[in-house]
Order: sequence, then C-alpha cells, then structure tokens
Amino acid sequence: DDPGVKLDVSYERSHWFRPSALSANFGGSQNAVDLTSEYINLGAQWKFDPAWTLRGGCELVLFHGHHDPGGLYNGFAVTSQSTNFTNLDSTQTIPSLGIDWQMSKNTTWSSEIRYYSTRDHVTAQAGLGSGARGVTANPFNWEGPQVSTEFKLTF
Repeated sequence: DDPGVKLDVSYERSHWFRPSALSANFGGSQNAVDLTSEYINLGAQWKFDPAWTLRGGCELVLFHGHHDPGGLYNGFAVTSQSTNFTNLDSTQTIPSLGIDWQMSKNTTWSSEIRYYSTRDHVTAQAGLGSGARGVTANPFNWEGPQVSTEFKLTF
C-alpha cells in the first residue's frame, strides 16, 4: 500500500538589478548590478526498510550576470567602454546519493556522496587586465566529489 517513496521538486529564482548612468570611466561597472540566480532540485527517497532510507537527487545552480563592486573588472570596462558586460556566468550540477540508518529511536547515522561539476561560461576576454592578480581566472571550471557522514543522537 505504501511504497515508501517520496519525490521532491523545487525551483527558486532571484534577480538583482540596479542600472547605472555612470560611464565606465567613472565607475559605472562597479555601480551596475544585473544578476540572476536559479536553483533547481530534484530528489527522491525510498524507505525500503523501517530502519533504512536510500536518497538520491540532482541540484542545478545557474548564476549569471554582472556584479563588480570591488572594481576588479574596471580595466576591462574602461577598455571596452561597457558597464553591463557578463562577468559571472556559471552552471553547477550536483548529483548525490545517500543512505540513512535509523539505528534506534534516538540514533541515526547518515552518509552521502555528492559530485560537484562547475562550468564557467565567461570568456577569457573578460579579464582583469594585464598584470592583475587572477587575470586568467576565466573560465573557472572545477569538479570533484564530497563525501559526508552524520551521526545524530537525540536526548
């Protein structure tokens, strides 16, 4: 009657926007903000035994737009005479698999493995200028696993 399956789906979107009338020479790039963040989560749980639950899912994080409050991209803004170029544009995918063990009424042990894959879509031309620290930061791609475990004791 009860297969012990639970499905989760969630979506969140945020957009921060503040235009600027300043030119690139007068800090328009630092003043302008146009960022969009989207988060999608798909998950499933299967309680295949009263004490055991298997979990799996995938998260997708999309982040793109313009935000340069410290003026790191000011050299690029002045050279290109642009204040609204994209300097943040990444996609992160995080599949996961986990297991929960209800050892007793007040004791639970959980373990999970997640694999992060981050892809940066900002072109290398949107650099920090010659001689600047991190000038080759774009594109920034990274991937790797994360293994976590948790022991809960309720008293």
